[in-house]
Amino acid sequence: MGQPLSRSSAPVVTEPELARVLLDPGRRRSLTPFFGRALTVGEAAAELGVKPNSLLYQVKRLVHLGLLTVVGVEPRAGRAVKRYQAAAERFFVPFATTDAETLEALLLRTGEPHARRFARSLARTLLDTPEGTMGYLVGRHARGEVDAYFSPDGVRTLSLLEAEAPAAGRSWAVLSLSHEDAKALQREQWALWERYLGKRGSGRYLAHFDLTPWLED
Repeated sequence: MGQPLSRSSAPVVTEPELARVLLDPGRRRSLTPFFGRALTVGEAAAELGVKPNSLLYQVKRLVHLGLLTVVGVEPRAGRAVKRYQAAAERFFVPFATTDAETLEALLLRTGEPHARRFARSLARTLLDTPEGTMGYLVGRHARGEVDAYFSPDGVRTLSLLEAEAPAAGRSWAVLSLSHEDAKALQREQWALWERYLGKRGSGRYLAHFDLTPWLED
């Protein structure tokens, strides 16, 4: 550990501790601002919305692990300020490097932090809406599917699509599609994803699109 990784290509991560940092969204967050950019701890902290002293502890650990390197030192009154950058533009983490027993377990683990954050944020959003007691309305709905939808009163389903409503929501569906239609939906999802990925606004939103063949339990 602690040895800088090559910037010429995506280095293969062979140490489980590095794999844990890179695959856990929470642990990786401290490294995120430094990919492809040389930043000071203060600049990165401002971008992440955290205190510089708190980030400095994480930065020192990332340097020790070899995921972050010092790429410049700026002399300033009092003491010099270091600039840090990720040791590579990208890292390749083979499944074999992780400590997960199965790929399914790894997928669940890497997605869990985002799923928990999503559930926490959506619950708070629903509670902040000017509705009654929140619950689920279970039964056959307008499109003919039997499912459970958010309901404020047991009579109507909750819609967050109105302009004044928060930009939030969740939807699951089991679709009966041909291979061609499924691929068309996949392409449309990615096109929509690409359309909004490059935008820069004042708000931060967690988005997730899912599509996979259905497997019976």
